[in-house]
Amino acid sequence: EMFDKMGSMSKAVDINRDIFTLFKSGKEEFSWESGFSHSEIYSLGPKSLGTVIKALIRSSKLWHRIFYSNNDNEEAKRRSLKCCMDALNIFDSSPAKRQLSDRRIIFPCYSLMNNMAKTMTYTPPNNMTKEEFESTLAENFVKETQYQQYHQCRALAFKADVMGRHSKYEEALSVIVEMNTIYDPVLHSKVLMKEYVSDHCINMTAYSTIWLHYIGRCDEALRLSNEVVETSLPEIEETELVTKLNVLTPICRVMASQGQASTAKKALELFRNHVSDPAALAGNKAHPGLFKRL
Repeated sequence: EMFDKMGSMSKAVDINRDIFTLFKSGKEEFSWESGFSHSEIYSLGPKSLGTVIKALIRSSKLWHRIFYSNNDNEEAKRRSLKCCMDALNIFDSSPAKRQLSDRRIIFPCYSLMNNMAKTMTYTPPNNMTKEEFESTLAENFVKETQYQQYHQCRALAFKADVMGRHSKYEEALSVIVEMNTIYDPVLHSKVLMKEYVSDHCINMTAYSTIWLHYIGRCDEALRLSNEVVETSLPEIEETELVTKLNVLTPICRVMASQGQASTAKKALELFRNHVSDPAALAGNKAHPGLFKRL
């Protein structure tokens, strides 16, 4: 079965490569290493730009899946990162971008780069530091998603994540507050799951309880933990065990750190009821990554 999947992924990669070749100059074939030249990028019209961007995002995800199936495959890892960065660069530098009526084609790429930046080692372009590169991406994502509700929420979650990972906790918490003036779990959680695989807004709000606790705002951390449990957790599908794990891990840590038997007991009950017991019942049907975390 694994080889069947690998074969289908390889075919999909070849199809995307054939698509890219259509936009190369002359009879030149597309190369994953060299990508597109400046003149080729500038010659793209709005429809062609959309086709290239979507195919690059698909390719990045495919190469990432190939790398995920074999972590020694450095070529797949390198190409996954390059396709994602190329999509962002082409979108940013192509004159056809100004003619697009719908710029949402690039939104999944920002989210994908955010996830890969957290889980893979990479070298930022143009001699930028990782903080500079990721902060610039987050700011661009926020600008691109203005007035587009749940997309804007995802972009702000990205921005807070970058700040938090670089120890700018107060700034990150301010972004979380801004995000939650827009975000409504009842309206947005399921659509975010569909669009971005995970509801990063719930994830980051839950994780921000750790930042609050770290900087000594423990009462606020506990209040926010309870708020997430009461208003956001019910919006997560019963089968989304990995999402529940991501949400409850920081919240349970905060509750257990309060030094009160009642909050520690509540943390244990939450984890059992929403993660460990359902995972045990689901057995092999549960997401494989869940058992690596439990």
